[in-house]
Amino acid sequence: MVFVDLVLGAPQDWAVQATALRLRAALDATARRRQPRALAQLEELTTAPLRAEPPVRARVTAFAWGLRSLPSRREVSLEYGRALAGLGSLADSVRAFREAGAEEEAAIALSALGEKEQALAIVREALADPGSATPGLYCTLGDLTGDEEHFRSALQLAGGRHFRAALALGASATRRRAWAEAEEHLKIALLLRPHSAPVWLHLAMCMMQAEPPRESEAVDALRRALSLEPDDVQSWALLGSTLLEMPGREAEARSALGRASELLPTDPTLAGRHVRACCATNDLENAKKTIGRAHALGLTLPKSAIHRVYQALGGSGDGERSASATLSGSGALSADAQKLATAAALASERRLDNGDGADTLGMASFFYQVVDNVAAEAKCRAARLELLLKARKWEKNASALQEFVEEAAQLLQVHERMGAPRDKLIAMRLILHGVAERTSDAFCATAGFEELRMLINSVERHVGTGSDGDSD
Repeated sequence: MVFVDLVLGAPQDWAVQATALRLRAALDATARRRQPRALAQLEELTTAPLRAEPPVRARVTAFAWGLRSLPSRREVSLEYGRALAGLGSLADSVRAFREAGAEEEAAIALSALGEKEQALAIVREALADPGSATPGLYCTLGDLTGDEEHFRSALQLAGGRHFRAALALGASATRRRAWAEAEEHLKIALLLRPHSAPVWLHLAMCMMQAEPPRESEAVDALRRALSLEPDDVQSWALLGSTLLEMPGREAEARSALGRASELLPTDPTLAGRHVRACCATNDLENAKKTIGRAHALGLTLPKSAIHRVYQALGGSGDGERSASATLSGSGALSADAQKLATAAALASERRLDNGDGADTLGMASFFYQVVDNVAAEAKCRAARLELLLKARKWEKNASALQEFVEEAAQLLQVHERMGAPRDKLIAMRLILHGVAERTSDAFCATAGFEELRMLINSVERHVGTGSDGDSD
């Protein structure tokens, strides 16, 4: 900048002055406080006699200085228009672009201003002259109309090698779920710009949708995208989600999803997938941290994440296999497992606030049982039993009756741990008698009904047979 200022302060010479002024305008444009001066300098250059009509002496001086690449008036007008557009002065940029004959960029600026019809008129007028038709104009027309045929015309005019047209056709095919066609166009775009991270990302999406899915190729494409844009959340998320479904890659999935969740901590889906990956690798501490952060942010985790914690703590599914990692040396739950269960219980409660069903209540009950929160467990089991009762599936299905009886038995055990409160037991006795009356004809010979009768007898023993307990 000091050298440029020195040159501009020297005796006037057209070639040197024009080159130095243009250079200083480019340097000024990089600093916000000097951007007004950059615009003023470019505006001055657009009115200066550049290559269109330089004096003879200027041409000789330019040759002597090696300044044979002096810009034309059109080039400077383009720079001026782009600078104005970059600062948000779109209306002024349209005028600069029109003066430069840059119809494509003028149309883009008009579209940004909401003047779509005027933009369309400019582009169609330019395309009416076959000599002025360019792939860029066809692409702009495609953007304005949403018709992918214009992008095909652009690609054809460019001999099959036009990045913007290929990318637009790939995106259009993706929206139509024509994955093979999208992949073909995206590969053309990559040949032209191999360092475009978004193209690598969308190519990976196509690979994942192929029949059969090409997970390994998709992972390689996503790693290439991340090498170009290390902080792209979508690439990290897709990489982690892909690895999570690949056997033996859970640790890599945990790392990728952890990074995605760090970059976008307000996304409950990402947090849930990270929890699943942590549980799959027995990283209970980080699973607890992610659940805790989601709860602090007011997020509702997906049921699949809570169920994976349920399994990891021995609740169901592969719980028996994975439960060993949750145990301390004495056979009791480890400290990390207890903290995870507490966090998962809170996450389950949040799902209940959103009107979730019996499955989540069952998992919440389990988590509270794990941490020995008897009152909270009783509340969840009572709510689950009420949902099962209202669903009335037990009237027609023996398995549903078995499920209802098992939940009632669990609730009775919780009441016993609470000292068998008489009012709770009386209410349970009334419910169980009502269920028995409605199912005796259909299921009297089933194991579920026999267990129901045994449960009623157990409740009767707690309550006592001398009184219905109504006065209680």
